[in-house]
Amino acid sequence: MTVLWMRRLALLALAGAVVLVAACSATRLPGSEKIVETSGGDRPDWVVEVPEDADGLMFFRGFKTKAVTLEGGMTDARENATRQVIEMIEQRGRADYSNVRVERGIPETDADIGSIIEDGLKILADNVIRGVKEREVFFEKVEVFTGSELKYYYNVYSLVALPESEYQIAMRRSIEAMKARAREANNARAEAFLDELNRRFYGDEAKPR
Repeated sequence: MTVLWMRRLALLALAGAVVLVAACSATRLPGSEKIVETSGGDRPDWVVEVPEDADGLMFFRGFKTKAVTLEGGMTDARENATRQVIEMIEQRGRADYSNVRVERGIPETDADIGSIIEDGLKILADNVIRGVKEREVFFEKVEVFTGSELKYYYNVYSLVALPESEYQIAMRRSIEAMKARAREANNARAEAFLDELNRRFYGDEAKPR
């Protein structure tokens, strides 16, 4: 292909873009948006409302709107879902720790037990994240008419699931790790606290939730 032909093709492409923008100017208002592509049909229900827990699975939805690239949007949506899982883990784990602390008459200001709770939650979060699995991804490519040109961005949604069994396993691992530390420090009081926590919520005597 000669240089002349390449120049002609470039001019034709530019002319086509100008015609397209001119056509948009005649029919669309500046700032107007429309979806021009999706990963598959209309938005699935889980994008609008996170599914309730079912069949031993806990569901979480992450999202990223107005992402510059699809790849970046997917990464951000997954990270958003992961943060939601971690927040749930911390709330639930803290509640379980606190229930045993209150029933054993340990004050909230007890630095020893407080340290165990905080360290245990960090270990718990690290263990649970390994069990999180992405179930679905949905994206929309949105076209924006600025008044003089067309721009695009992506809305991306990620549905992840965490098996209840994975949470239980992770909590038991967290407790065992903290018990090992308590034994190394000859902290019988902390070890007894962790034994009670394990028995009440994660051992053979634990009641289904």
